[in-house]
Amino acid sequence: MDWGPPGHAARAAASVAGAGAGTPGPPRWFTGPVDLDRLSTGERVVAVAGTALAVDLLFLPWHRFDLGIVVVPRTAVQWPFALLGVPALLLSAAMVAVVLAGAATDVALPGPLARWRQQLYPAGVTVVVLLGTKLLALTSPLGYGAYLAVALAAVLAFGGHLVRREAGGARPPCTG
Repeated sequence: MDWGPPGHAARAAASVAGAGAGTPGPPRWFTGPVDLDRLSTGERVVAVAGTALAVDLLFLPWHRFDLGIVVVPRTAVQWPFALLGVPALLLSAAMVAVVLAGAATDVALPGPLARWRQQLYPAGVTVVVLLGTKLLALTSPLGYGAYLAVALAAVLAFGGHLVRREAGGARPPCTG
C-alpha cells in the first residue's frame, strides 16, 4: 500500500528506474537544512531579536512581588497582564517563523501569503506597543526582563523595517 501523496509511487518508480538503484530524492520544496546565509540583514535581525524576545518573555522575570518571606518572580506571560504578554510572544514567534520559512524553502508563496514579509514591520510595532503597555500598566515591581524585552521588541520592529526596505516596500519620505 502506498502511504505517500497521490502520484508518489509513480514518481518514485520513475526515479528509481532512471537513476539505477537510487532512492527517490526529497520533495521539491525541501532544500535541506535552513541556510542562514540566505537571510538578508533585516531577516537576521528579526530572527535573532525574535528568538531572544521569546526566551525573555517565557523565562526572564518581569515582575517581582515581595511577600515578606519570599520574593515571587513572574514572567511576561504570567499574571499580571498576561493578555498583553501572550500576543507579543505569539507575534514574535510568527515573525521568526516567516523569516525562517523563507530560508528553508524555495517555493514561492501564493497571493496574500507572499506579502507576509511586508507585514513584519507592523507586527514588530504591535509587539512594541503590547510590551510598552504591559510595562506601563504596572511599574513598581519590575524585573530586568521587562526592560530587556522592550529593547528587544524595538530591535525586532527595526528588523521588520529593514526587511520592508530591502524588499523595496519603504514609503517615500513626506515632503509636505
